[in-house]
Amino acid sequence: AIRDGIIAAYYDTPEGGLQPQVRFYDSGDLPETVLSAYQDAVSNGAQIVIGPLHKDSLEVLADRIPLEVPVLGLNRLATQTHVNPGLYQFGLAPEDEAREVARLAWRRGHTRAVAFLPETSWGERVYEAFAAEWELLGGRVLEVQRYDPGKADHGPELKNLLNLDASKSRHQKLTQTLGRKIAFVPRRRQDADFVFLAASPRQARLIRPQLKFYRASDLPVYATSRVYSGKPDSSKDADMNGIIFCDTPWTLEQRANWDHLQRSINEFWPNTAVRYARLYALGIDAYRLVPYLGRLDEGMFGAYHGVTGNLSLSDDGHINRTLRCAVFRKGLPVVLDADATDTQAAITH
Repeated sequence: AIRDGIIAAYYDTPEGGLQPQVRFYDSGDLPETVLSAYQDAVSNGAQIVIGPLHKDSLEVLADRIPLEVPVLGLNRLATQTHVNPGLYQFGLAPEDEAREVARLAWRRGHTRAVAFLPETSWGERVYEAFAAEWELLGGRVLEVQRYDPGKADHGPELKNLLNLDASKSRHQKLTQTLGRKIAFVPRRRQDADFVFLAASPRQARLIRPQLKFYRASDLPVYATSRVYSGKPDSSKDADMNGIIFCDTPWTLEQRANWDHLQRSINEFWPNTAVRYARLYALGIDAYRLVPYLGRLDEGMFGAYHGVTGNLSLSDDGHINRTLRCAVFRKGLPVVLDADATDTQAAITH
């Protein structure tokens, strides 16, 4: 899908626009083979290399200093002992979305969060990125609960998250003190401003109604793009009404400058266009970024408005993404107003 996104962007080049020759090389399944593929590309006259995709392969090129020609890697290294001036790192890291959610919640006046995440490595990665950004902004995480993504009933975990068991305990103590039965309505915690939810569409469709059942219908829920399949489906997603999430402009927006490209991708790759929509977008932006890489070091005011987000370059060679955010209404994602997300000057394509 990434490769086909590059191809789609290549053939979408405006008349008279820069259209470099493109060649594809198989980097292989082993990290060692990426170096020979890179060397072949350089020997054949490549002036810049897009890829590889896998982190292990990217690490091999990150350790090669100097790189004969620049590399726009399609992933992000978790740890890096040095900065390679010839290496740019660009990918759809879920951590980017978690940080975006934290910034959005903070701009909306929230300061105290509770988090609900699956017991998976992905859930931990997303939560750690959210928590780090949230605390950097000045926010507090009051409670973290983890759930089994294979189960449908998350009642015990949600009751702990919302402190409903504490409410029940207070009722029992009061009953014992007074020596008689008293009317009781469980009361959820009142100190949390919102829930940070890490979940797939299937999980989110189960969790959102359960939050309502446990008296948290008025508690805002923020999530990453994982909650959205990428295909509008009002009947399936009605249970997620009210969930706010951040995603790529390609998935959320209909724009005149790329709707024709979406139609082409849907026509040529109908079986994968929706399922891998974000990966097609990654390929499109990777190709289109090439002429602007030298200009992205001007900070946020040198950002490129791409289909994966507003893109800017940090000092360590990372391409950072600012996303668009939306809320589910009547089962459909509705893009939030511009003042609800970061605004910045950008290079438009």
